Parts: sequence; C-alpha cells; structure tokens
Amino acid sequence: MKKKGGISTKHSLLIIVILIIVIILILVLVFRGKILETNKSLLSKVELDLMIENVEIGNDSSITIDVKRSQGEGEIAGMRFVFEDEDESEIIDIKYLIQEEEKAQFTIFLEKIDSEDIINVKVYPIIELEGDELTVGSIKDEYKIRKSSILV
Repeated sequence: MKKKGGISTKHSLLIIVILIIVIILILVLVFRGKILETNKSLLSKVELDLMIENVEIGNDSSITIDVKRSQGEGEIAGMRFVFEDEDESEIIDIKYLIQEEEKAQFTIFLEKIDSEDIINVKVYPIIELEGDELTVGSIKDEYKIRKSSILV
C-alpha cells in the first residue's frame, strides 16, 4: 500500500536542516551587530587628545617626536604614527601608556621611507577593548614637516 499525502522522511529532514542553517545565520547577524555596537560605544567613550608638539629629523635617519596627551577620559594602550612622503607612508605602532597631561618623546628609525623625505606625521591612539583586543582610534593630530625640522 502506498502512503497518500504528507512529506517523505528525506524532505522533512531537508527542511529541518535548512531551518537550522537559517536560524544560525540570523543569530550570527544579530550578535555581530551587537558586538560592533559595543565596540563603537566603547570607542565613543574614549575622549582623549594627543598632540604632536615637535618633530625633529636627525642626521642619523632618526625621527624624534614629542607627544603630549591632554586631559580626557579613556585608556590607551599605545600610539600609531603614520609617516608620509610624497609617494608612500610607513606605519609604526608604539606600546606606551601615556597618562593625562603627560609629555613623551619617542625616537623612531624608519625602514621603508628615507627620514629626510618625510613631509607629514600623524598620530592615532591605540585603544584596548574588552578581551585584550586592540583597535586604532581616529586621527588625533597631524604635523607638517618644515625643512627647518631637519637637523644637519
């Protein structure tokens, strides 16, 4: 005797697998959005300011940068410096916990760009999120190099 109506076992199993995949995709999208919102809200709570006070380019291809942190809430795990010449840029990350109203001096040696060709230096905070994850914040200062900054 043949069954009439209903769906076969194969079809019902296929429907169940498809439903499980759809539910998993929905959960991933929902939680991914929540995680991104959490990270953005943490970044927006960081109200700190970094200022490049001076940049000197030494004759030994070193670059000395004076940075000051103003008052403002938020902890930073370090700073990202971006050095630019006419054609390319080089990124250097420095782990340093600079406190409010602190001034710090860094001497950096570039590998990719000749230090005498640098025309611009930018600084970004490196912020520690939950779970020891690091992210780079928005640009805080930019310093245009004048040829008088180059020490002979």
